[in-house]
Amino acid sequence: MSSHHFVREGQEPALFILDPLPFPLAGPLLEWAPLVLAAGNILEDVLSWGIKLDVVLAHAEQTERASFMLSSQAPVEVVTLAAGESFLQCGLQFLNSDAQTDVNLLAVATEDTFDGVEKFRGALRVSIIEENLKWSIISSGYFEKWITAGTLLKVRKSTSSQVLHLQGLQATAHEAFECARTGMVTIRAQGSFWVAEPL
Repeated sequence: MSSHHFVREGQEPALFILDPLPFPLAGPLLEWAPLVLAAGNILEDVLSWGIKLDVVLAHAEQTERASFMLSSQAPVEVVTLAAGESFLQCGLQFLNSDAQTDVNLLAVATEDTFDGVEKFRGALRVSIIEENLKWSIISSGYFEKWITAGTLLKVRKSTSSQVLHLQGLQATAHEAFECARTGMVTIRAQGSFWVAEPL
């Protein structure tokens, strides 16, 4: 009998590859064989990783080429974007309708990325993973964690006027805070905000 943990299908966070970030970021997220979804505009990059895809998003004019490129991976579902729809919106809508609850989004964290994810805040728990950071939305307005001295956290406020109450952290640069000494740190605010931790 194997001592491995068994994970029910759909329980592990889905992996949504939106931008062509380095494969080592994706590797650990594939450990439990999650649902893997990729944007069609980076299909060649992702296929070069040699991983199995479950869903690919494509513009109408890309679907035939995408299906051809994926023929060796069948079955793969090719989802066509609606006119004017972004890969991010289409992918999050698909994951929501597929009853996924948690998503690791491999993406460059831009304003559009944050805004797009926040539209699904009530339905999906999305972590944005970029090259050196993992962003998590703190919907409760309260973040608490034990971290080591010198660790840098970044914070993205929901509005420019939002006030952050910090304990154990000191401001270093624009939206960045350093843990003064090893121990528990807290960030409190009215409403949600995002926290980025180093990978």
